[in-house]
Amino acid sequence: MKENNNENLWKSYKVDILTLQRANALTDIKFADDYFDIMHNEWLLEQYISRFGIVSEEAPCLTAPAIEAAVKAGYAINLVVQILKDDTIVCFKHKSLGESTGLNAYVTNVSYDEIKELTIRNTKEHILTLAEALDIVDNQVPVVIEIMNESFVGKMESKIEQILDAYCKKHDCPGRVAIMSVNPFVLEWFYDNAPWYTRMIKSGCFKDIKTYANIKTSKLKKLKYLKLSKADFIVYIAKDLPTKYIRKNKVVGVIAYNVMSQEEYKRILPYADNIVFTSFTPEI
Repeated sequence: MKENNNENLWKSYKVDILTLQRANALTDIKFADDYFDIMHNEWLLEQYISRFGIVSEEAPCLTAPAIEAAVKAGYAINLVVQILKDDTIVCFKHKSLGESTGLNAYVTNVSYDEIKELTIRNTKEHILTLAEALDIVDNQVPVVIEIMNESFVGKMESKIEQILDAYCKKHDCPGRVAIMSVNPFVLEWFYDNAPWYTRMIKSGCFKDIKTYANIKTSKLKKLKYLKLSKADFIVYIAKDLPTKYIRKNKVVGVIAYNVMSQEEYKRILPYADNIVFTSFTPEI
């Protein structure tokens, strides 16, 4: 009976968001007094976000013990995902498997059967699928799904949506999953197809990188695609803050990405509403 109630609540939430979207009112609620009541995502301003979990030598990023440690500490978790050639969605941050696993191959060129036995950085830990990672989280903390996609948009995003919808339906957790990407077309896809997930555009100075997903990084740095992405939040690399490009745009909040020390946290406090942190325990 409980599962049916949860499903009905989740469906009701999606209907509410779709109604706003179809009335062209979803982007207008960013500055409404009841924004967080509608989106259920106030945690994005109130709960520190751990980058890839709580990472250590024994718990490499995006592995089960790193995620478990973040859950135990009560931090939201930034999970980076990619798609394999067999359409499996996995949690992995590098384009190549070599540095972490020793297998000389690109992530997008292998199947899950080819990597499921690989271990990471001299540990016994394996690459997790997104579904496995979410099973560990078990709605104990919110999650930010960071989508790495420099290719065609649609197939990967659809696979991710199916996994996330099943997770949110199971746990009755509207608003506790957000989508983040450098690629504005990924966020546009989610606005068009799954607008109930908060959209967060990630950016920074992109030193030594001229293009990302065939988009000039100079334009991404300046947030030229913010309107297209319909993002509610800007996530900007911490070392590149402050920046005039954020001040020119109106969003619900700004989140500093990859904050690596308490000193850096204090420095960026005037420019960000929250942080994605690593390598220290934030305290304010």
